[in-house]
Amino acid sequence: MKRQRHTNTICAVDGCENDRRRGHAYCPMHVSRLRQRGDLGPAASFFARNEGACSVEGCSAAAAVRDMCRLHYERFRNHGSTDPRPRGPKPRDPVPCTVDNCERSAAARGWCHRHWRLWRANGKPDVLTTEDRFWRKVDKETDPDGCWTWTGGTTSAGYALFKFDGTFSTAHRYVYQLVIGPIPEGLHIDHLCNNGRGGCVRPDHLEAVTPAENNRRAGTRRDLIQY
Repeated sequence: MKRQRHTNTICAVDGCENDRRRGHAYCPMHVSRLRQRGDLGPAASFFARNEGACSVEGCSAAAAVRDMCRLHYERFRNHGSTDPRPRGPKPRDPVPCTVDNCERSAAARGWCHRHWRLWRANGKPDVLTTEDRFWRKVDKETDPDGCWTWTGGTTSAGYALFKFDGTFSTAHRYVYQLVIGPIPEGLHIDHLCNNGRGGCVRPDHLEAVTPAENNRRAGTRRDLIQY
């Protein structure tokens, strides 16, 4: 049942059924509005809906503020444009890899991913040659007898093992061909230092001999060790 209006108890604002505040002609709500804004009317909503659609081309949503819908107005207020901001890192102009004849884009330290991984693995961005791979596995310092010790893989007998020309072979045969020259057909490579099983690959400790001479020397060395 609707309350009857009594001017001495009801808020003086038309249509308001609230009791007035003591000492005032208005209810607490209208007293607060009058103090804050100097007006008894309700505050306008920040997103008060305007008539018509959003003014942004292609948007059919109803306009809310400045002839824009809420989405486009928030974009305009946050970064000054109604267009969506691109996600992810800002695109940069591609920079070519600094390695000669490489057409890939640089990713780290001026190199592409491939050459950067080569640098991480080998200490240089270029592809290692067979000779580079060989000398990286040779220790020239630690042997007291002056042998150059192989630090890579070995055969079951202890001889240095190295892959070149697509196949695995003993490393002392490779270094002989690299430093001294081709191995004559049918000859073996003998270790003058008698440290073949210890992985010696020093070229001046090697000599190309016949299989018979190699076996004779091996037998002589075994006799010297035994007796």
